[in-house]
Amino acid sequence: MLNDDVLLKYIHNFYGYGSFNADYWFISLEEGGGHSEKEIQNRLNVWEKRGSKQLEDCRSYHLEFGIGEWFTNNPKLQSTWKMYIRIFFNSEQNSKFINGDNNLQKRMIKNYQSNEFGKLDGNMCIMELRPLPSKNLNSWLYSDFSKLPFLNTKKEYEEYVDNFRSKELINKIDKYKPKFVIFLSRSKIMLPIWSKIISGDLKDIKELGFLYSKKNDTNFIISEHAVAKSYLKNGERIFGLGNNYFNELGNFLSKS
Repeated sequence: MLNDDVLLKYIHNFYGYGSFNADYWFISLEEGGGHSEKEIQNRLNVWEKRGSKQLEDCRSYHLEFGIGEWFTNNPKLQSTWKMYIRIFFNSEQNSKFINGDNNLQKRMIKNYQSNEFGKLDGNMCIMELRPLPSKNLNSWLYSDFSKLPFLNTKKEYEEYVDNFRSKELINKIDKYKPKFVIFLSRSKIMLPIWSKIISGDLKDIKELGFLYSKKNDTNFIISEHAVAKSYLKNGERIFGLGNNYFNELGNFLSKS
């Protein structure tokens, strides 16, 4: 069984990777992983050993609890992170990336992922609404590994964490005032949650397929998730979500 004392502290205190002082905040539903009790316990043990911080250094934290494939000299591309990096390069108008061919862009994304992504002193903050890693949206292993009553079912867990974590994200945005906050998921379940955190008028950028708001000098985006299969364009569902969607999102931010 997992150490429930550490697990409870992790649920209430761990938010992700990078720096709260970064200009770019990416907030998604939940982190991938959590394939076994051993993996989850390794994460918890290393997190506690390293000081139980709200934000970790992505590279060194993963390497210490045993996942290194995304941080080699020629890393495997992480399917979600690579789109965050693509948005960032386009928003920063990195001419080498924008004008490069697919091979050059892939190399630049790999290099950034391996060496810069989610650094404690970096320019991104990577956070999750729900803190526990899960291998997919439908699986739920924690009832087998923990005695915490709200982990009996995924629904009970979601009801437990969504409210207080949303409030804490609002507080953090108000405190740190990031330049950009990008929420990943336009699902019917997530839209009300993201909208409540933003608490401002949302404009539907229909031709590009995402929602936009600006409040107190922070630019908010609600976009499709990086691994979604389709997106809304001019009110129609288009299948085949690809690089161009996130290129255009980054280019939009560069002008905001």
